[in-house]
Amino acid sequence: KIYVLGCRDGMVLLHSNVSSGYISVWDPIRQVLTAIPEPPLWRNHTIESSGSILCSRNNSEPFTHCGKFSVVWITTKRYDAQAHIYSPDSKEWEFLARSTPMLSEIDRRPATLIGGILYWPTKSRYIIELDHAKKALKYIQCPHETHDIFMLNIHIFKGHNGDVALAVIRDFTLQTWASTRSSTGDHESWTCHINFELDTFLGLDTSFPYNWKHAVRLLCVFEDKNELVVRAKEGVFQLDMSNWQWRKYNSARRWCTLHPYSVRPG
Repeated sequence: KIYVLGCRDGMVLLHSNVSSGYISVWDPIRQVLTAIPEPPLWRNHTIESSGSILCSRNNSEPFTHCGKFSVVWITTKRYDAQAHIYSPDSKEWEFLARSTPMLSEIDRRPATLIGGILYWPTKSRYIIELDHAKKALKYIQCPHETHDIFMLNIHIFKGHNGDVALAVIRDFTLQTWASTRSSTGDHESWTCHINFELDTFLGLDTSFPYNWKHAVRLLCVFEDKNELVVRAKEGVFQLDMSNWQWRKYNSARRWCTLHPYSVRPG
């Protein structure tokens, strides 16, 4: 099987579980597939790991295709979490940062890039923050009010204040939580910003028995715009949180994972 770990700036990071593992970067625009050497600790089967792709642009214009990239890889094992970065120019993995102790295993959902900092979801109660410029790796605890929520219904996105935020779905209610920072720039607390009833807004039938454990599933949040995609019994809906417009795609009878793909010519 081949898994998509994320898309950014017109390039796609792929992972295959064939043999000892295989990582590659696919550039659909240039039709180029670049193989990446095994990351450190790859052969240790007691760890969980995931990666993200960064465009090595010379300007600060986001979501512009430039064809040059680096790959960041996170591993979470018993005692710590580690970050490494790979550059096709050096063809080597470089150690970036370590966080001790390891508070939660990383999962395979894509990282979100906000203000030059990468954020990954984990399997329980935390997100991982990597500032690769400062070589700092840390865990941020999710709001206590979300600790009982199915983790796949908690996604990271860029909030209204330009900082990291969480989109959370509990039953038929969409919540957003915004991060507040201390004077030193560290995450300090979470503030609930929005409570939005999706059943009323999207016309979902709450009286009908749902066959899924989770009536509404949050499939993805766009990194480059304030939009998200949810799946309910009635279908798949794309919702723009900046103007609360929505569109319906189709009926949704199977689980799926979405990876938004966007690019502007560089």
